Amino acid sequence: MEAMGRQALLDLGHPEGTHVYGYHIPPIRSVDHLHLHVQALPYTNIFRRFKYPQSTRKDGSKGLSWFITATQAIRTLEAGGKITIMPC
Repeated sequence: MEAMGRQALLDLGHPEGTHVYGYHIPPIRSVDHLHLHVQALPYTNIFRRFKYPQSTRKDGSKGLSWFITATQAIRTLEAGGKITIMPC
């Protein structure tokens, strides 16, 4: 999913360093199935900054947030962790 999203953003003219890929964490979600959010920064709408907050701790893990980047999700799950709104 991430590779397809990356290519779509590149095709739309958004350079690699502006891309964000991530997921909402239940119960905060927009639809009831797993889907990847693919976005280009900077957000021009303040609502999007609130809807997709990125919270990263010093070690790169997720902080307190209802949104997790794809990289954080992979790292958490590979380490045997559980993804929650709390830091993980």
